[in-house]
Amino acid sequence: MQTNFSADIAAGERALESARRWGALGTFFTLGLWKNERGIRTATEFVDDAKRDAQALAALQADITRLHRFLDADVEEHGVRVALCIFPDVALDGRQTYGPYWLTIRDAVLQRDGYHCRHADGCCAGPLQIHHIRPLSKGGNNDLLNLLTLCRHHHGLQHPGNPTFGR
Repeated sequence: MQTNFSADIAAGERALESARRWGALGTFFTLGLWKNERGIRTATEFVDDAKRDAQALAALQADITRLHRFLDADVEEHGVRVALCIFPDVALDGRQTYGPYWLTIRDAVLQRDGYHCRHADGCCAGPLQIHHIRPLSKGGNNDLLNLLTLCRHHHGLQHPGNPTFGR
């Protein structure tokens, strides 16, 4: 679902102009007793909210673009593309992290798996990534038996609905 904030802003500005006109007429005919202040305030707040929402959406879209560039970054190791995306110091669920030795562990898994996607069904796409069979967030660990090499496409299939893995 995509929101068209420019249409909301334009409609709000039209409502604000109308409220101001009614306020001017009311001020004239009631000798300043009725100025439509509430209508003007409501329309102004609507326009301001729509403009803030449009700015927030633009910032979010820029952040998502930067995130996808980061997630798509890769290097070539042993003739294959390997994802650069690692978060060794980011706590998951406030507890677990990949740990300070993640790069060493990742390299051991890649070497063990021959720098190939373990799913290898002919539909591999994207750089290689390391998949936790039992996720860290569910009590998994970085033991080599809990890790396997997958391409970004097949890693995404293991995490349906999560835009971080494959598109």
